[in-house]
Amino acid sequence: MSIHSILRILLITHTLLINTSFAQISDDQISQIELLVERTFDNDLPGGVILVAHQEQVLFQSAIGVSETDGPPLSMDSIFRIASVTKQFTAVAILQLAEQGKIDLDDEITKYIPEFDTKGDYISIEMLLNHTSGIRSYTSMPAFNPELESTDVTPEQIMDFFNNQELLFKPGTLHSYSNSGYALLGIVIERVSKQTYAKYMQTNIFAKADMQRAFAGNDHKDTTGFVTGHRRIRSGFEPTDYISLTWPYAAGCIETTVVDLHKWMRALFSGKLITPESLDRAHTITTLPNGREMKYGYGWDILEVQGRPSVEHGGGIAGFVSHVLYIPSEEIFVAILCNAQHRGIEDLSARFAAIALGEPYNDLGATDLDTSDLSEFVGTYTDHNGNERQITVIDNRLFSQRVGGMGLYLIAKSKDRFTLEGQLIEIEFERDELDQVIALMFKTRSRDIHWARNPKPQSKTAP
Repeated sequence: MSIHSILRILLITHTLLINTSFAQISDDQISQIELLVERTFDNDLPGGVILVAHQEQVLFQSAIGVSETDGPPLSMDSIFRIASVTKQFTAVAILQLAEQGKIDLDDEITKYIPEFDTKGDYISIEMLLNHTSGIRSYTSMPAFNPELESTDVTPEQIMDFFNNQELLFKPGTLHSYSNSGYALLGIVIERVSKQTYAKYMQTNIFAKADMQRAFAGNDHKDTTGFVTGHRRIRSGFEPTDYISLTWPYAAGCIETTVVDLHKWMRALFSGKLITPESLDRAHTITTLPNGREMKYGYGWDILEVQGRPSVEHGGGIAGFVSHVLYIPSEEIFVAILCNAQHRGIEDLSARFAAIALGEPYNDLGATDLDTSDLSEFVGTYTDHNGNERQITVIDNRLFSQRVGGMGLYLIAKSKDRFTLEGQLIEIEFERDELDQVIALMFKTRSRDIHWARNPKPQSKTAP
């Protein structure tokens, strides 16, 4: 079922709520958002710009931090690289061309790019959109390095970089996030429209959505308002090395503001860019042949916030992190753009949206749990890729740590259900018929990962 099918049901019961509950945002809600902002950003360091809105009404906005080291402060008009948030723009461009009858989503990609080697397999346009093509992402290839990223390339040169690689799986059978697929979509847009990707975006997307400070791939002369990306170092932050936006291309080359991203979402859902039917298709969860559902459509993650379906996407490129979220049934919009690689931005975005709904995530409180029973959860758990997660007891509290990764305490919500401290992540333990703990399910907002308990001796290391 698509998100819009669900929404049609929700809208019947929520119409009155939508018209009344967002007349204004309370001081308490603003205080909740401000507290989260203060915990995440610093006024004197590279930071972020935030916008929370209901329909056209801005509920909260803030710019915290500096645009460059020792430089001017960020503002609501600051222009950021939005990285993979670009993918939804590319997907809409493809859907526009499909509506015009110039392409069909079931067409083989070799119809438009005959020089691409599919290894004799059928790869459709749709498989590129929903990441089921099996084409290896060029940004994860060993030969892709910072020195290479500093050079300018053509779309065809990007394709040559990953062309002739073995496919990761038979196309259409599995799901693997691929920047290569979206680079190929950019080439399709250019060849079918006979325009550059940047020109197509400006004419058919940005102008129609009234996005006055949006650019694709350095398609601008004036650099006023553009911010610098930063990386963390021991003493704070420093600017990242130059990266040519010709490399991220249709997978991640757009630069814009939170204000223009709000305009983008309003234009999209008002029918100015594509039909409701096309948008419905873009926001339909991908179902694999084995029946497994991937919470991804065409350029959007299909998730939820406090039970409301949401469409969203994050992005990360050297020195920048972004996340954009929209709850169609409530018309709640959130955008966060950062010029440093701050962690947890996707969770922060969901928290802002939940506060705007009047239903903040209450993941800090714990239920009473008999600490003498905690030992039954202790053990080593393994996922399908062989990664290990250790559950230990430290200071009479359960502690979860992925081997080689960061560890966090667990907060009990019920006998077998916990949240990771400070995270929108649940761990739910599974039991067998003898009531013995045999596995855990690691539940993020975007996916569930099964970890089976194994008999490996438990490590005694503390955090």
